[in-house]
Amino acid sequence: MINSLQDLTSQKVAEYIHNGDYNETAYILDTKTSNKVFSRLLELNNGISENLLKLIDGKLNLSKINLQGVSVNRKIVNMVNKYCLESLILGSSNLNEGPSNDIFQACVVDMASLLKNLLNEGSLLNLRHLSIRTNQKFLSEWTQEISCLLPNLQSLSIKNRQFFCDESFSEHCQNFSNLLFLDISGTNLENLWGISHLNHLQVLHMRNLKFENNNCLMELFNLKDLRVLDISRDWDILNTQIIEQYLECGMVLPKLKFLDCSGTDICQYFLDNLLNTHDNLKQIVTWNTHLEDAVKAGIELLNGSTITTTINSLVHYMNLKRKAPIGWCLEVISNFLEINENEQFNVSECINHISRAMGIEKSLESRHNGIKCLTQISLHHYKKLRSFEIFRLLDYLLNYCNELQHYSPEINEHFWTSIINLISLGACQFDYDKICLTVLKYLTKSKHFHGSITSTCSILTVLIPAMSRKSMISITNEKENSTQIVEILKLGLDLKCAPWCISALGVLQLFSLINHDACRNIISVGGIDILFKCLKLAVKDIQTLAINVLTNIAILLKYDEIREIFTDENSRTIKQMLNKFDVSRSMHVISLLTLILSRENGGNGPIHCRLWSCSSLLTVDCFTDFLTGYYKIHYTKYRELSDPTSVPVFPTLCSLSVSLHFPYVCFSDSQIHNVQVTYPRAFEFNCNSFMLFSVTFASYLLKTYPSTPKPTGLSVLNIINNNELPTISETD
Repeated sequence: MINSLQDLTSQKVAEYIHNGDYNETAYILDTKTSNKVFSRLLELNNGISENLLKLIDGKLNLSKINLQGVSVNRKIVNMVNKYCLESLILGSSNLNEGPSNDIFQACVVDMASLLKNLLNEGSLLNLRHLSIRTNQKFLSEWTQEISCLLPNLQSLSIKNRQFFCDESFSEHCQNFSNLLFLDISGTNLENLWGISHLNHLQVLHMRNLKFENNNCLMELFNLKDLRVLDISRDWDILNTQIIEQYLECGMVLPKLKFLDCSGTDICQYFLDNLLNTHDNLKQIVTWNTHLEDAVKAGIELLNGSTITTTINSLVHYMNLKRKAPIGWCLEVISNFLEINENEQFNVSECINHISRAMGIEKSLESRHNGIKCLTQISLHHYKKLRSFEIFRLLDYLLNYCNELQHYSPEINEHFWTSIINLISLGACQFDYDKICLTVLKYLTKSKHFHGSITSTCSILTVLIPAMSRKSMISITNEKENSTQIVEILKLGLDLKCAPWCISALGVLQLFSLINHDACRNIISVGGIDILFKCLKLAVKDIQTLAINVLTNIAILLKYDEIREIFTDENSRTIKQMLNKFDVSRSMHVISLLTLILSRENGGNGPIHCRLWSCSSLLTVDCFTDFLTGYYKIHYTKYRELSDPTSVPVFPTLCSLSVSLHFPYVCFSDSQIHNVQVTYPRAFEFNCNSFMLFSVTFASYLLKTYPSTPKPTGLSVLNIINNNELPTISETD
């Protein structure tokens, strides 16, 4: 499952309202959408505030409002009174600016007067659910007054509220005889006397209640329509005998379908007894009991016996908003996924439930287990997902990226490995902008990025070219991003970790290829010195990538800026390393040196040439054949020529192809003149057309003259330094 269109729309509207960008008042949203928007706004604003009240004024049509944890004052009352409500949750009612002076009398709340002020006539008539979550003392006979005010009330929750000595549970039941739902969990009730008045009741929650004997439960069995019963205990509350007392009554609830017995004294014997007497019983919750891992034919036990029963338990606890059990279920699901990769379950529903659970239970431990669940699914169960489900799973994971800093490096590494796995499926068009921005934010903010450097940088290397142009420019312009990538490169050099260096250089190569500011950022954070250190490492890929980054910088910057970078010392480093390079790396160095020398001889502005990278890639694999073709032609067919002005056109053009882009750097004026006369169109010094010509001609030479032994890096260096060919023997 994925979020409905209404859910997605509601989230966006909430964000617009939160940011002050939603000013539509001519059209008011429907109640269902309004409730979703308001719920999301409460998350964004961390509760109700005066600013939020201003933002939603005249824009929403609410039917549900949750005031738990909100200090109800005059402004809150005025806001609530505008809507026709079906559900209201009240928390602490500390009224410093009460709507009237008689609501409070010596710290005693006049609940009836409070509701009269909060609810307009439509709300009083339509309210179906009321939840009161406070232990404040109310004026006597408050239930009788409220029952008259709210004639259609069907659901009442007073869980964790203590009954005072002048309050009678029996009177409560008499006054709310039409209730279908009642929650009295965590109260101080010692018996259920009077509950038989609720003869329409279908759902009863009485968790954490303790009774002295079975007589205290007898009236429970007068609820002939009861379908759901929760008699569970929290896991830290022991010594309960509630199931034994229930069975001792010797009576049944004929329509009971669901029974929550978690944390109780239920055992196999009691279970068999229940099944023999309750024909309609379909589900029993048995967490933290002797039946926690049990399986029983004919009934579904919600426990940790299988991943499916655990997921169903998770759904049950999410519906009740019980955070602690939600966390326990996430942990058990995580363990199942980690231990048994072949476990059969509904993967799509599991993803949806886990994401929803993480939105309810936000503790670090629960989020940690939730992330583990999603990563395990991404790594081992992705084949069961459809394209849109893969997209949604990736989106879920990215949304939790900010929390990775709280977890171990191992979790961080598994997280990014799972991201790569989903991307590599190529099942749909992902949001590449969001992915890359999330990765960069992670690298700059997280303290546990070290174990994920290779994964995160590889994501950037692959996906940055797929980003929108606007986002691509934005991320490369950010100095913080360049700083972090250079720091990763430096760290890789210090630790002699080649994969880190290669990963960081791959990203820097993209950054430096995109715009001037990225190049200047790399320079300003000390990237040049680090790049030259990379050239001294005996790792081919590192050296090649470092040269490419330096070349990109030389392309995009002006000559005055280049001169500050490529000092004599740095140039000597390049030339010294050239003698140790193989043909491929020599090719890249020639490209860089040719570029620098050409700029020194008059080129001043940045070079805007679409074919620079293309021609380099086209010629690098053919580099050996270009040079050997040059040698073969020059030292066999044309050895008798002594006049330097008569150097043949073919070998000269072959050398031009080797030097790639700027031939006038490497050869004498007479050589250039000779070629210009012969091929004038090729030397209009239009960068694009000449490179295309150069590569095309080199390809022709490659087919015409077969390969001969490879030249050394030194011979290439001599071509660049001396503008002439080295003397070699005929056998060479």
